[in-house]
Amino acid sequence: MKALITGATSGIGAAIAHRFVDDGHDVVLVGRSAERLTSVAEELRAAAPLVCVGVEQADFADLAQVHALADRLATRDAPDVVVSNAALVAPVAQRNSDGIPLTVVVNFLAPYILLRRLAEAFPNHASRFVVLGAEPAGSAGLVVDVDDLTYTSADLMFPDPDLQAFALYGHSKNMDVMLAYALADRLAGTAITVNGVHPGIIGQTGLMTGIPGLAKKALAMFGATDADLPNPSDGADTPYWVATSPDLDGVTGTYFGDRAEAATAEHTTDKERLERLWRSAAEATRMAV
Repeated sequence: MKALITGATSGIGAAIAHRFVDDGHDVVLVGRSAERLTSVAEELRAAAPLVCVGVEQADFADLAQVHALADRLATRDAPDVVVSNAALVAPVAQRNSDGIPLTVVVNFLAPYILLRRLAEAFPNHASRFVVLGAEPAGSAGLVVDVDDLTYTSADLMFPDPDLQAFALYGHSKNMDVMLAYALADRLAGTAITVNGVHPGIIGQTGLMTGIPGLAKKALAMFGATDADLPNPSDGADTPYWVATSPDLDGVTGTYFGDRAEAATAEHTTDKERLERLWRSAAEATRMAV
């Protein structure tokens, strides 16, 4: 088995990569930093000398680099598993040239491109696409603006700009929930399955380091500290199970948490809203609907 893992140089992504190589599977690590890719790859090769560990550098904040990554991957052997894990929390004011917040670009538009392009490149290869998304209960009140990905008029709940960034992250992960459902629907009847998964509320990921002090503020809302939370190895458990369990052969269009099916909010499953978000993403990425 060969697994492609995005956001694989730290946190949950690196922990998922360790699960694969520990079980003797080949991996391709995707990350932004060449230095960190090299470091994690060397660590994995030392832990499992018989597996093949490849690396692909791409900055998901630059959608041209995501397309270039897809071009490269399309010339190679098809992956058996794709784990869409890459994510960040950035200030709402940090936007791309189209005015779309980088949090939405990296967390939603980049995987939208990559998963679509891989499905188009290898339509007959039996693959599992696993999309990491939002925590169902905690994000139920975060209704995605399916028509305006610039989020210029969205209610981000908090007066504090740091916590607005955290709320936008939640919106972007609900977009990933919707992406899993929408892509599964489009690929129904093919050899590719698509499922969403929430890894749990996990600490020690470094996810919020781009906004100093945000982690402390966000965790204070839940009465917790980073040290109170499960670690990335725990967060890798359910995604790895969804990616590899024989019990899930042929299962598609389902969302999971804690190794069980998890219901998500109605606004993330509504067919008409899924179609509108798909169209907005296609427009933002200059792809056909």
